[in-house]
Amino acid sequence: SSALCMIAAESSPQNEIPVELQCGMAECSAELEMEIAIKELQGISEAADESDTIRVDLGREEATIVLRKPRGRDQLEWTVIDYTDTVGSARKILADLIIDSSPDFSADLLSEKQLRRIGRRCIAADPLVDFTLELNCPECGYTNSCRIDLAGISLEVLHRVQRKLIESVHRLASCYKWSESE
Repeated sequence: SSALCMIAAESSPQNEIPVELQCGMAECSAELEMEIAIKELQGISEAADESDTIRVDLGREEATIVLRKPRGRDQLEWTVIDYTDTVGSARKILADLIIDSSPDFSADLLSEKQLRRIGRRCIAADPLVDFTLELNCPECGYTNSCRIDLAGISLEVLHRVQRKLIESVHRLASCYKWSESE
């Protein structure tokens, strides 16, 4: 997600990503618009990339695990997981990412509290994956906690850049009277 975001940032001539949201207060529902500075996202991404691993203290004696950060291949494999069982799916994902633990460690023995601790630590290690902003509504003053789908926004940016590139090639080909095969 953060890599995709940075590719989109490098491909876009804009310095900011426009985001449109709606106030979460039912009585208000005002349209909220903001722009996220690409430089800020790059700084967050670079800080997150300083380490490939995530160390989590589980709060028990000698219970520390080390996880690797997920890769694209992991995310593809996880598309088949049954997410209606949130605890089971979290344990499956965790088992895939563990690179070091105590000999008696088993992801199946983790409590929901420990799984939440691991989840919070993973989000802190790579905040662009679950990017959330606090945004005050100018209409009603409500503080909105807004999850921003950076992967989706990045794909939209890349799609726009792709369309512009295709249009540029078409105009260039038309000017030089090139055929489709040329």
